[in-house]
Amino acid sequence: MTESTIDDILRDVPRFRILCVGRSGVGKSSLINRVFGITEAKVSTYTPGEADIDKEFVSDQNQYFVLHDSKGFEPGDNINFDLVARFLKERRRKEFLKDRLHAIWLCTETPRAGGRVFEEGDKKFLVLAHQLEVPVVIVFTKYDKLVRSKEIQAGNENQGMDKDTLRKTSAENASDAFHTCKHSVEKTMNLLKIPTPPCINISVRKPEDYGETIEVLVRTTRQIVQERLEGDAWVTWAIAQRASLPEKINTCIDKGVSFYYHALSGSIPGVGRMLLWQCLAKVHHDIVTCWNFKDEHK
Repeated sequence: MTESTIDDILRDVPRFRILCVGRSGVGKSSLINRVFGITEAKVSTYTPGEADIDKEFVSDQNQYFVLHDSKGFEPGDNINFDLVARFLKERRRKEFLKDRLHAIWLCTETPRAGGRVFEEGDKKFLVLAHQLEVPVVIVFTKYDKLVRSKEIQAGNENQGMDKDTLRKTSAENASDAFHTCKHSVEKTMNLLKIPTPPCINISVRKPEDYGETIEVLVRTTRQIVQERLEGDAWVTWAIAQRASLPEKINTCIDKGVSFYYHALSGSIPGVGRMLLWQCLAKVHHDIVTCWNFKDEHK
């Protein structure tokens, strides 16, 4: 049995390749900044709303991911869908895992008035991604606006309500509304005859507003990539993301400690007789790599 080390995995998949799809202003840049620990000034080099899906965005602040960006699907806009479909098919045909697409975030603003969740282009896109076996997470952004709208509504209906009760009530009402939205997504996916992708709600107003939802997004992305994509791209994802410490810890345990036990047992060729301190040094190296500390000077 051969156990891959972090270095082995990074030779095969040096960067996690992710496609972020969504209309201009939906909050994609803020989301990317937060998850990968980079700054706003480093993100977009194109005119807002004119993303080039073939362009590979890489950051000198985080070497372990590559981003492709696509504007969302407007009603009746078949040109953009054709561009995205061509991109997905080309990436699917790539020989090496590092060149294929590892995950997609379909970003859409959280509905606040029970409006339509997806355009026809979104639906065709989700069907195609399923057919090409590319992991997808649906990211509902600006969830804080939904909470705020429910707070205003509750305040108008109960003008004597104290602030704590108002905050709790609005949060509960927003949660109920989001579950209704997810149910609508499930119905749509049933009509399309495809499995429902994971749906995560995100607040992009302020970094401190992300809270637990960012960790849920990071964990969900890792889970769906690990389950549906052959290979160890999920490990590169755990290294690239800088928003969830538990994901890094779990990856270190899965890979670093597993290597340690296999090395000591002699089941890894060439290292079965390595001294204990050498083995631990290798595990330590993998942990530091997986941690992917942010260099504040970049």
